[in-house]
Amino acid sequence: MKGADSRRGSSGSDRNRRSRTRAGGSGGGSRSVRSERSERTARAWQNTRVGQTGGARSVGADRNRGAATKMKAGGSGTSSRKGRPSGFRRLINSPRARRFGLSVAGSYGVVLLFIISVALIGVIVSGAGMSPLPASIASMWMIFNLAPFRFNGTTLGLTPALPAVLMALFIAWRVRREVADRISIKDVRALVGAYLGTPIVLTVIAWLMLYDASKVFPRIQTPSFGLAIAAALLVNLVALVLGMGQRLLRALLLRRKLPEWLLGSARLAGSYVAWLWLVGVVVTLVSLIWHRELLAETFAITDTVGESVAVSGLSLLYLPNVAFGAVGVLVGGKSTFGPAEAGLFAVHPAQLPPLPILAAMPQSLAHWAFGVLIVLPPAVAAWRVVAFLKKSAPKQPYLVVVLAAVWSIVFLMGLAWLLGGEVGIFGWAGAS
Repeated sequence: MKGADSRRGSSGSDRNRRSRTRAGGSGGGSRSVRSERSERTARAWQNTRVGQTGGARSVGADRNRGAATKMKAGGSGTSSRKGRPSGFRRLINSPRARRFGLSVAGSYGVVLLFIISVALIGVIVSGAGMSPLPASIASMWMIFNLAPFRFNGTTLGLTPALPAVLMALFIAWRVRREVADRISIKDVRALVGAYLGTPIVLTVIAWLMLYDASKVFPRIQTPSFGLAIAAALLVNLVALVLGMGQRLLRALLLRRKLPEWLLGSARLAGSYVAWLWLVGVVVTLVSLIWHRELLAETFAITDTVGESVAVSGLSLLYLPNVAFGAVGVLVGGKSTFGPAEAGLFAVHPAQLPPLPILAAMPQSLAHWAFGVLIVLPPAVAAWRVVAFLKKSAPKQPYLVVVLAAVWSIVFLMGLAWLLGGEVGIFGWAGAS
């Protein structure tokens, strides 16, 4: 029994030792896990504090840099203002200025290149040297803008209109290309300023060139400055309006809350004057054929083929002027060249310069032509009015037609001033 008890006691003690061993092992494992967790927590806390400290330091550094930058900007504020581009420089460097500046330079550059080429050929052929070249260039610019000029004490106000007509059509074509796409109001202002300011500046330069040449060549005299500026402004304004077109002009009227019949009446009047001018060209050519004997006499004064070609070319340059004189006769006025006058009801012949185109001016009254010529203006007017009303269908047709008649008078008076002028000892020549 005692042996059994001893065996039981030993087994119990063994179980106690095992349980203590297990308990001690499990307690040590839990303590090690806890220590590892505490170490990880401590490391994370340290990392967090380090990150916050570094962030605060970086924020403080950024603040310090910003303060230093502000202090530098404040200290050098005057120099930074001085470094800013001026308003004129910003205007020149703007995309709008570059766009229309290049357009204007291309348009008037072509005109100036043609003028310089013709003037250079003229001085080379004449053998006068290069001294009169600037005066020749300036005089041709005046001619292209229908501005009067003086030479050897003689005033030539009746300048040939064909170069001005061709230049106006070319400028209008260039403007039409610029406004073909969408364009803003600021773009329109820049366009108008560029295409009206450039010819004015060029006219002033041409006038100064003539003024300088008059000090060297006594035969060259400066024209009227005011008339030169007014003629250049009017010619280029017509080209600009033609180039802007109906769509853009209507949009400008709507923006200003103006009625559209203002534009419609002006278009109708312009169409009537243009077709009437074309009728004047036809009447001039028919008159030249009718007075072919007088035309042959004007060519008889030339000795060479070159002289005949020269007077023929000069006559062609003056064809728009003479045709508009025929328009003056058709509308009931008269065409004058000094003392010579021609009209539907009376003709006063006089001695004329030996220019072939002037042979179209009648020397006697043709009664048979009276009935044909007197119906041409009303026929053209009726045709254009009917065509315009069918195409546009305005809301106030009677007002449009009446206002178009007023516009027609204004256009005819403006053209009469541009296409007429003094011709030396002959006096005034043109439509009146």
